[in-house]
Amino acid sequence: MATIYHTPVLLEYILENLLSSGHSLVVDATLGEGGHSEAFLRQGKTVIAFERDGVLLQKTKARLASYIEEAKLYIIHGNFVDLEQHLADILAGLGKTRVDFFLFDLGISKYHYFESGNGFSFNKDEPLLMTLDAPGSQRNAQQIINESSQEKLAQIFSEFGEETHALRYATAILKQRRSMPFRSSKQLAECLWQAAPRYARHKRIHPATKTFQALRITVNQELTCIEPALLASAKRLSLGGRLCVISYHSLEDRIVKKTFKQHVRKNENYNKYAKQQPTENQNTRIYSLVNKKTVKPSHAECLSNKAARSAKLRTLQHNSAAILSESAIKTHQTPYKHSI
Repeated sequence: MATIYHTPVLLEYILENLLSSGHSLVVDATLGEGGHSEAFLRQGKTVIAFERDGVLLQKTKARLASYIEEAKLYIIHGNFVDLEQHLADILAGLGKTRVDFFLFDLGISKYHYFESGNGFSFNKDEPLLMTLDAPGSQRNAQQIINESSQEKLAQIFSEFGEETHALRYATAILKQRRSMPFRSSKQLAECLWQAAPRYARHKRIHPATKTFQALRITVNQELTCIEPALLASAKRLSLGGRLCVISYHSLEDRIVKKTFKQHVRKNENYNKYAKQQPTENQNTRIYSLVNKKTVKPSHAECLSNKAARSAKLRTLQHNSAAILSESAIKTHQTPYKHSI
């Protein structure tokens, strides 16, 4: 049996507070090792799942093969940015036009750190690739490190890693690559360690952490995929349907927060006291936030699953005019943390 590295984050909260019995069709936009999807399937849901890593997809597909045979699980090899073009055909085959529940878990699976061999971890000596798609289909981390200018590298580290020593690290990389081009993740990690200020070597996180994050985001164009995928998902939500997004750093969360707020602002012209309200047939789509503040994992979950420590969950709900006029969506009272 294949080893499962990744523990699904906020799973208990999602099952108990967000996924209802009326949500029969679920889209898991980030299948990974299938932890969330498997839990949905065990509750009798039909799941459409997306995974861009072909190797990981095959591993998860083999593990969940029984659900595929029962036509309860449909797995698509692709990036969730192309979600709409794939969904149209599958929904037509199922005789549906709407989806009841979307989940985006924007974190990278532990599989990529432990088993992929693509250089995601600075603790391993692997080819410096960091690619999620098929090899050769995109510019990899090795090419970016060896070919980009000092200014460009500093920009990448600062913008996508929020690294305060971005220019310092970019300078060190250029100096080293003149004599020896970068080939492995260990080689880059050692360069960053040597370039880091002495005090930075004794902090809680490794000096290479933010730089590796920035490279991974750049290679896979992770941030540019989020907004279009969320916009397409919101349009596909059924009445009472929910769009849930788990993010792990401020760059992702900022995009999610902005996109959700744009949808909620569309409700400003809605007047619950009007004698005649617009109906769904008039293409009126009313959205609300299930929680005004982000939901964070409980202390107990963070202790048992370190990957959950930086997770933030935001949820958007599609309501009919009638639903919204009765009452706003109530904030769930749970032992989970909430923050702005």
